[in-house]
Amino acid sequence: FSNDNLHLSQTILGTVLTATSAFTFATMTPAGSLSDKYGRKPLMLACLLLSGISTLMIPMARSLSEFWIIMAIYGAALGLSGPMVAWNADLTPSNLMGTSMGLYRMINDLGLFIGPILLGYLVEVSKTGVIQPLPFQASAAVLMLCSLGLVKARDPVRGSKPQEA
Repeated sequence: FSNDNLHLSQTILGTVLTATSAFTFATMTPAGSLSDKYGRKPLMLACLLLSGISTLMIPMARSLSEFWIIMAIYGAALGLSGPMVAWNADLTPSNLMGTSMGLYRMINDLGLFIGPILLGYLVEVSKTGVIQPLPFQASAAVLMLCSLGLVKARDPVRGSKPQEA
């Protein structure tokens, strides 16, 4: 997208991606503290929804500055996912921790394997000289559907502390 639609060089794209990672890093520690205080679910829902929204916005970028802002939001949203591992650990009995973490990693790795293949296919079937919104829409749809799955999920942090009035 950055090359075909925005005509950005590899150096500029590398700089944007580095900044995106910096925003992810900057939100991880506060996200951990906030998830300990307010629960895991609110931050994961925010992560999924903000990631989905920013993913939908990427193909709307018409300039480097717009792309930069969208990617900064996306990076910050990704940093909110840090508490997901803690949520998994919170819900797992100690005698099953290795199995639980292995399954968590396997599902994550499966997504990292399948996602690029499927999105690459969507790029190819929808491309008309420039990258169309379809791969971004598909990715955002997955993120939004995952957020729906969390709505009824039990949040062990919120459930274990008395709610303040």
